[in-house]
Amino acid sequence: KTNHYSKMKFIAMVVFSIIVAELSSAARQIRGSRNLDEGSFSVENVAPTQLWATVSPTESPTIFNDGSCMSGSTVVTRFREEWEREEMTKIQDLEVGDKIKGLDHNKEEAVCTVVSIIQSGLGKFYGNYTADHYVYNAKTRSMITHDRKGEITFDQQYDVITDCPLGVDESGVGFAGISKKFCAGEFAELSWVDYLRLHESILRLMAMTGLYDYSAFESMDDTMRHLDGVCPAMIKCIRAGGTKDEAKGCDALERKSRVFYDKLLTQKARKNIDQRRKKHRTAAGASFPEIGGGAITNVVATSIFGSAR
Repeated sequence: KTNHYSKMKFIAMVVFSIIVAELSSAARQIRGSRNLDEGSFSVENVAPTQLWATVSPTESPTIFNDGSCMSGSTVVTRFREEWEREEMTKIQDLEVGDKIKGLDHNKEEAVCTVVSIIQSGLGKFYGNYTADHYVYNAKTRSMITHDRKGEITFDQQYDVITDCPLGVDESGVGFAGISKKFCAGEFAELSWVDYLRLHESILRLMAMTGLYDYSAFESMDDTMRHLDGVCPAMIKCIRAGGTKDEAKGCDALERKSRVFYDKLLTQKARKNIDQRRKKHRTAAGASFPEIGGGAITNVVATSIFGSAR
């Protein structure tokens, strides 16, 4: 019996060693990452629904992280050949510039252009989404967190942002490109109008800064720690846009943007932002201010005019 037990113990140790080796190999593959080319187009006189840039998915070294995303196996409708042909495609197979089915500002079906795709390691999903990813709720007419509904799976995490407010998956769920993680837990629910303005502001910020993915940041851990308060600061700034309280309402966002610029962005990203900023003018025709000195206010606060409905 003792001899039999020793043999079984030895076999178990061998099997365990093989599993560890396989996991280590997979982890090394996932840790491979590459930098992205930065998009280049002007934000001047461009409607939010026309914004897109040529960037590719990026991989994160994080494994089984607590990100807030959608599963790479989520299926969407992609349009081919001038939108005459439809095909069902997994999120993980999309490319920037692809056309997929979504919903416009009036929540009507639309053909939407993929603006950004970010892959961020492996995660836990309930159906197609993490528990705190924003989806549209037709009953409340607002954006709510998906919650722990659906079969639990583990898959690659993706964030997909389109030039439409919502993408639509194969089950008809309208999904956002942001989650409660971005809002650092402050909002379990967003009104449709607030969400529209937030989405448009993000598109305009991408266009102005050229930041479309994680490659622009020195450390994602540090970046995530500085997200607290960004979402409510953006919404406060948006709501104050065009009023006498605009400067005061956007002050917190300007201060936070300066911290991101000084401490979190790579030198290449800061240089790119400066080059873009110098090409733009304010609505009054003045030189575009610096980050932290009014630049973000000009982009975020003015996004409410003529677009959010």
